[in-house]
Amino acid sequence: MESLISHLGAMQFAQIIVKCWNECFILFMLYSMLVGRQDDKRYQVINSRAVLLTKELTLFYISVLIYNLSDIFVLIFGGRNSSTAYYIVRIGTFTYYASCAGITQFILKIIRKYIADKHGMKGLRRMIIAVQAVQYLLYAMLISNRYTGIFYQITEDNRYERSRGFPIWQLTTIITYIFIICVTVLEWKRIYSFLAKAVITAAGFHTVAMIVSLNMTYNLNSTMASFAALILFMLHEQNKKDSFIRSIHELEKTQTELERSNYLLEQSKNQLLIAQIQPHFINNSLMTLCARSREYPDVYEGLKYFSMYLRSHFDILSEESPITFEQEMDNIEAYLTLERMNYKDKLQVDYNIMCDDFTVPALSVQPLVENAVRHGISRENGGTVGISSFRKDGYIVIEVKDDGTGDRPDIEKNKERRGVGLENIIKRLDLVCGGRLELMKVPDGTVARITIKEESGDEKIDNAVG
Repeated sequence: MESLISHLGAMQFAQIIVKCWNECFILFMLYSMLVGRQDDKRYQVINSRAVLLTKELTLFYISVLIYNLSDIFVLIFGGRNSSTAYYIVRIGTFTYYASCAGITQFILKIIRKYIADKHGMKGLRRMIIAVQAVQYLLYAMLISNRYTGIFYQITEDNRYERSRGFPIWQLTTIITYIFIICVTVLEWKRIYSFLAKAVITAAGFHTVAMIVSLNMTYNLNSTMASFAALILFMLHEQNKKDSFIRSIHELEKTQTELERSNYLLEQSKNQLLIAQIQPHFINNSLMTLCARSREYPDVYEGLKYFSMYLRSHFDILSEESPITFEQEMDNIEAYLTLERMNYKDKLQVDYNIMCDDFTVPALSVQPLVENAVRHGISRENGGTVGISSFRKDGYIVIEVKDDGTGDRPDIEKNKERRGVGLENIIKRLDLVCGGRLELMKVPDGTVARITIKEESGDEKIDNAVG
C-alpha cells in the first residue's frame, strides 16, 4: 500500500479511493435497476406500461461503470513500465474516451426517441441526426488517434497526456450537451416531467465537468458522471413510485366504471323484466279485485295496500337515477301496512323522520325494514321497528332498528342478514351516493345504519346540471 501511495502521490491516491467508492455505489444502483426490471414485469400485471427509461438507465449505469473503471486503471497503472501496464493504460484510455462518447450518443438517442420521434418533429429529428453524425466523426478520429495522436498520447514513461487536438473533443462534446439541454428546456411542457429532469441531470453534470476540466489537470468527468447517476437513480425510484400510485388510481377508476356499467346493466334488466310482466295489467287487475271486495274490508284493505306496494316497486325499478327519501318511505309504509295485517297489533312502528330532502338508491332502505320485521320481530310476542333520519356532522343518517324480540342467531353469523341482498345494497349505496351501510348488535336489538355524506350547495348544482 505504501509503495502504491508513493508511486501515485497522496492526491492521486485519494482520487482513486473516491472513484472506487463511486463504483461501489454504481454497482449497487445497477443491481437495483436490474432487479427493478424484473419488478416491472410483475408491475405490468397492474399496468401494461413499463416504468419509463428503466432499460435506458440500466445501460447508462453500465456505461458510467466502464467509464469510471477505465479512469481508475489508467491512474493506477500510469507510469509503470511493465508490459501489462503498457496495454492497460492504452486500452483504458481508449475505453475511457469511447465510453464518454457512448454516453453522449446515448442521451442523443433518448431525446430523438422520446421527443422528436414521439411527437413527429421531423425538423428536430434531422438536427439530432446531424449532431449524432458529428459524434460519429469524433469516434472515427478517436480510432485513428493511435496513429495521429490528435486527442491524447501516451508518453514514454507510460502516462496519459492530452494533445493539442483535445479541445476539439471537449468543446464538441460541450456544445452537444448544451444542444441537448436547450432542446429539453424548449420542449419541457410537451414531454414527461421525469424524462426532462433525467436528460437535464445527465447532460448538465457532464457539461459542468467538461467546462471545468478544460482548465484543470484534475479530471472531474467520472466524478460528475457518478453524481449524475445517483440523482438519476433517485428520480427513477420516485417516478416508479408515482407510476405505481397512478396505476392504482387508474385501476380503482376502471373498477368504479365497471361497477357503474354493472349497475346500468342491472337497471336495464329491471326495465326489461317490468316490460315482460306488464305492471299495468297487474295493477288494473288488483284494482278490479279491490272494487269487487268492498264488502270485505280486510280483503279490500289488503289488496289496496298490496297494489300500492307493487306499483311503488314497479315505479322505483323503472328509475335509473336515485329517488327521493320520501318516495322510499311511501314504499316502506305500504309494506309495513301489509305486515301489520299479518302481525295485528303485535307489530309497532316508530317513525322519527327529522329530514327527507335528500335522495337514496331505489330500494335501499325498504329491504332493511323487511329484514328487521322478518328477523327481529317475534310472531308470538311482537315487537317494534324504528325508522329514523337525521343530520349529523355533515352526514345524513338513516337508521332502521328492531328491538330484537325475535329468535335468531347472532347477526355476525346470520347468513340471511349478510347475504346477497345486503351486499347489493352496500354496492349501490357506494356507487350512487358514496354511502355506507353498517349492521350493529345493540343491547336492546339490532340497528342497520346508512350514512351518506351531505352534498354542498356547489355539488348539488353540479349534479343537477350533470
